[in-house]
Amino acid sequence: MNARFVFIFCLWIAICLPNPKAIGAPLHSALQAFHRSGQTFLTWPERSEWNGERYRIYRHTQPIDTSNLSEAQFLLEVPEESSRFYANLYRNGPNTWLPRYFERLVIQDDAPPLPAGTGLAVWTLASAESNAGPGYYAVTTLPPGSSEILLPGYTIGPLQETTTDPLPIHTALHPTPRAHVYIQYMDLHQWNASFNAPNPANNWYGLSPTDPNTSHQLQYAYDYVFVTPDPANCSSAMPRRLPLIVILHGWGNNAYEPYDDWAPPYCAYFLYPVDQGETWWFGFAQHHDYRQGGQPQVGDLILNYTEQRILRMIYDLQRPSLDPAIDPERIYVYGHSMGGSGSLALALRYPNVFAAACASQPVTNYRTLQSGGGYDLRADAALKWGDPALNLPIQIQAPNHWADALQAYQGTGIWDWQNHQAMIQIRNADFVPIGVAHGTNDLVIPWQTQGQPFYTLLNLSGQPWGGGITDDEHHNEAFIGLPPNLQEDPSHVPFAGLNVIRSETVPGFSQSSLNPAPQVILYRYNASLRWSASWDAWDGPPLDESDRWQISLCAVNPTLLNAPCGSGTLQTVNITPRRVQHFTIQPGKFYYWQAKRIGDDALLSSGWALADANGVLTITDVPILPTGTRLTILLVPIKQLSLPMVLR
Repeated sequence: MNARFVFIFCLWIAICLPNPKAIGAPLHSALQAFHRSGQTFLTWPERSEWNGERYRIYRHTQPIDTSNLSEAQFLLEVPEESSRFYANLYRNGPNTWLPRYFERLVIQDDAPPLPAGTGLAVWTLASAESNAGPGYYAVTTLPPGSSEILLPGYTIGPLQETTTDPLPIHTALHPTPRAHVYIQYMDLHQWNASFNAPNPANNWYGLSPTDPNTSHQLQYAYDYVFVTPDPANCSSAMPRRLPLIVILHGWGNNAYEPYDDWAPPYCAYFLYPVDQGETWWFGFAQHHDYRQGGQPQVGDLILNYTEQRILRMIYDLQRPSLDPAIDPERIYVYGHSMGGSGSLALALRYPNVFAAACASQPVTNYRTLQSGGGYDLRADAALKWGDPALNLPIQIQAPNHWADALQAYQGTGIWDWQNHQAMIQIRNADFVPIGVAHGTNDLVIPWQTQGQPFYTLLNLSGQPWGGGITDDEHHNEAFIGLPPNLQEDPSHVPFAGLNVIRSETVPGFSQSSLNPAPQVILYRYNASLRWSASWDAWDGPPLDESDRWQISLCAVNPTLLNAPCGSGTLQTVNITPRRVQHFTIQPGKFYYWQAKRIGDDALLSSGWALADANGVLTITDVPILPTGTRLTILLVPIKQLSLPMVLR
């Protein structure tokens, strides 16, 4: 072999074969992968000899090589910088963005962020993929202006994969004591990863939109903070299970800074999600490419992506694999403005998740949200949901079958679905006991279109609710709208000291004789109605049996916090059993009821009531005494309808 041939051969190797130094690992191990709770995490060294290349990820049930690459399942395509954590960026100036916690993603519990130059793809397994057998993966490179290449070392497998529910990644970062930052990776089978990628709506996170590494990014990872209580806020040894308060922030134009150590002094866990992109805590379109700008168009679906993320956080915290565990009976949600809007929506839709809720100055009908605060909030919502005239159909999903009761509303127009004024009339379904408050001088979420019409409808709803009207502007109204049984306890802890529980029946109220028509006055609706509950057992908890429902109520002073029975004045109110656990309410059936005075059982009133076609039963004009009224409802067999009724 002459010297010239050796030189040419060596030069060919240097030019045509991959450079191990550029790959950053031996050729046989360039692509790394591991499987964790239903998700496969793939990382690879990005190639330094190109600029602007893309990477394509494939899966197969057999080892992948160039001969069967065309038969493999194509998963996704990403540019360089695919491990950057774009949804973790927050606005720190007109066009300055900083990482809230991490510039790059974390893929293992308490591990450091991935180093620069690392490509990343996280694939959530579908049942069909898992049942097909072990997984093999390949990452190909698409250099600018060139054909796709499968480089040596960019294949891996087999991986033993499952379809279990994914768990979030717990990071090592603790911004303050007792605060834990988690990262969720969402399922790319349906997730629209363009929404939180760099795009016109977020000003490309301050990056250049002409850079293909910016304009072709995907983002499907999200951070949130879970905070454990200060032991000093717990009167005794830390209980095994504690209540959880979900706190939803207001609209902030993506300026959502790191957690600042603010948590109320309660013996409770706190969950702080981030609605990056301001979806009003609902979601966005499934197919629209937000990197191209514009609004979703006809043919698209609006998915409850953000709701899904929040419910997934709560679901994960209830799973035994995570510690500490929350008390599923005591989960509460609170927010102001956009956060109040999200709290209201969750309360109306998920009584099977939340025990109680509070919404300060929420939007109640997005179609009529003509803000006087200098920003067109309807246009902001239309960027996510499409124009109101299109009214694109929704699709609702949630973990743990929590959205099963909502399946009948699949395909409802998004602007109809987000019209809570209409939906509380249409659905006739239980919602979470809630307090709502609005200010009559609010120019951001106007009283005339959002507050006033909503209180009129709530007053007819037969739901467990309280309302507070103030002459305030767009300021946080805190918990002033809560009815007496959900108010702060003497230690100023809301939701009766966080003791309100989910699986206990409650009375729904409508048309109290003391409730005026909503107008520009200061008033607290249903603040004079206090019922006896397990957490406020002045006459014992309600009876909720298959053939009997019984509850005690008294009239209290609506201007006093924790007002005692006897402090109010006589009123009449319609009462609807809500959140019944055992009492059988059958559509079209008659029920006999009696209202008696607490103390001497003197009969105040009685009668028959008919359950409507939706299985809603309302007892009208029940007299509520300051000293207390006990209401009993019986399901009576047809053969006994003509017999004298004697309550046991």
